[in-house]
Amino acid sequence: MDNQLPELLHLKQLLAIEKQADLDFFKTVIQNKPLEQRRKEGFTWYPLSIKASGYTYGERAFVTVEHGGNPDDPHQFRSGNVVNLFTKQTDVYKPELSGTIHFISKNTMRIILNSRDLPDWLSGGSIGVDLLFDDRTYLEMERALDKVINAKGDRLAELRDIFLNKKPQHTLPNTSGELWNIEKLNVSQNKAVQNIAQTQDIAIIHGPPGTGKTTTIVAAVKKLT
Repeated sequence: MDNQLPELLHLKQLLAIEKQADLDFFKTVIQNKPLEQRRKEGFTWYPLSIKASGYTYGERAFVTVEHGGNPDDPHQFRSGNVVNLFTKQTDVYKPELSGTIHFISKNTMRIILNSRDLPDWLSGGSIGVDLLFDDRTYLEMERALDKVINAKGDRLAELRDIFLNKKPQHTLPNTSGELWNIEKLNVSQNKAVQNIAQTQDIAIIHGPPGTGKTTTIVAAVKKLT
């Protein structure tokens, strides 16, 4: 299989290079900055007060924190971000614990921790939260590539081979010979929709920003449903 799919294996290698470069950039530009600099740039909330804590689904611990600054100050945190809850207290065991932001509103954040236990240092003050490098998108792309590479004898394997020009694509002839004329679409967009309708396997819509790719795809979906 490796000898048959060099394109996808090369793509997987490039993805690994991009992931490492992204991680190195994050460490250099964000993670290694002093605390005060990270705080000013919105990558860290510190200090924080604990508003609530407890346990949620899957017996995972949660904590709701609030920072005392201006609630309208810009920051980089979003729901779903991977973060690091930490304490600046001295002589504590495991002063960091990762988690995922469940929700965030102004200066309040709820974090689902990657733990079934709340840290002992939670009530001791000097608490903060850092934005962490999030590799979930890369993991999903890696899983998708592995699934495509390892596909055998199914529709996914067929589409992969068509995409890599290892098998011919199936198309339906335009028996009328006429170009469709969907209202609000220009000539090239109408041609793209017609090509989609005539393609049984893979159709690719491409073009610079602002050329109406989304509009064309919506029109194709409406035409085919």
